[in-house]
Amino acid sequence: MITPKSPIRDGGSFTVTVTCTADPTRTRHRDDAIEDYGWIPTPDGTVLCPQPNGAKMIFPSDDHPSRRAPITFRITVPGGLTAVANGKLVSRQDRPGGRVRRTYDSEQPVAPQLAQLAIGRFTAVDTTGPHGLPIRDHVPDALVDATDACRDLTSEHLTWHEQRLGAYPFHRYGVLVGDTGLAVAPETQTLSPLPKADLLGTRVDAERTSGSATASRP
Repeated sequence: MITPKSPIRDGGSFTVTVTCTADPTRTRHRDDAIEDYGWIPTPDGTVLCPQPNGAKMIFPSDDHPSRRAPITFRITVPGGLTAVANGKLVSRQDRPGGRVRRTYDSEQPVAPQLAQLAIGRFTAVDTTGPHGLPIRDHVPDALVDATDACRDLTSEHLTWHEQRLGAYPFHRYGVLVGDTGLAVAPETQTLSPLPKADLLGTRVDAERTSGSATASRP
């Protein structure tokens, strides 16, 4: 709850800056299919899993699905690591000490539980989906070839969902291969984290989770 120092006129706009420090070792646990969520560690970084109510562990938010807002991510990481997030990569800047800052624009409003961010050694793989939709997968370097066959199904999945749910509502899409033991594939917006085990198994293993993750989320 924010209390302004002075009154704000009806219909007026204002900016609030909140500075906070999050603990990337924090997770929560549920005794259901979700299991652990919040900051999920990987061998070389982290993958976020904010669903269903873990966004508050990551950034200040009114953590409710109806509270949507555009998000700009500015992520600075050591050289050799890559940062990825929802939306479009709009800039890459070298910083002191060999660090690199990447800025992502969500382009459209995002509910807190649909935010996604990951840090690690990723390879970006670009393809095209239905209607020329840009698809960029982010895959741990060692898993690119092993997950290629299942990731190639994404365009087919999007087409299948469009036939049943209507046009895909966002400007881009991608699969984030999680080098984790995640039990589920959260429906994060425009960048769906899929457990590596599902993409290293059979097509049935891959489609039972990736099909739900690619569903349109208006």
